[in-house]
Amino acid sequence: MARGGPGEYSPGVSEASFIEVLSLDPGAMCKITCTAIGQREAGVIQDALKPVLGSAKGRIVLDMAAVNILGSMGLGMLVSVTRDCKAAGGQLAIFGLRRDLLELVKITKLDQFLSIATDEAAAIKKVQKK
Repeated sequence: MARGGPGEYSPGVSEASFIEVLSLDPGAMCKITCTAIGQREAGVIQDALKPVLGSAKGRIVLDMAAVNILGSMGLGMLVSVTRDCKAAGGQLAIFGLRRDLLELVKITKLDQFLSIATDEAAAIKKVQKK
């Protein structure tokens, strides 16, 4: 569980301008804090997640509730981070996707590759059972 209980966030393992990272046991809870993920944001988020991958053993829960716009670079970042998590022996679980962004993921058929959970508890369960 995240420090302070599910749904509560405070600075943790790492912090970048577009993401907050908290420890889970095992893994990491990462909250996207920007409303749009385009080329610039995708790179910053991916760079912020690189050091977290090792300490989290590839088990990352990604809260995307704040995201309103997800560009192609954002989709690409999700694919890359998913691959990195799998290579580290873990899994990336995403939750909080708005309905229109979930439709975008389905249209691009990325729902077959990305692990999308209905809520925080389900996402945590997905990464911790691996």
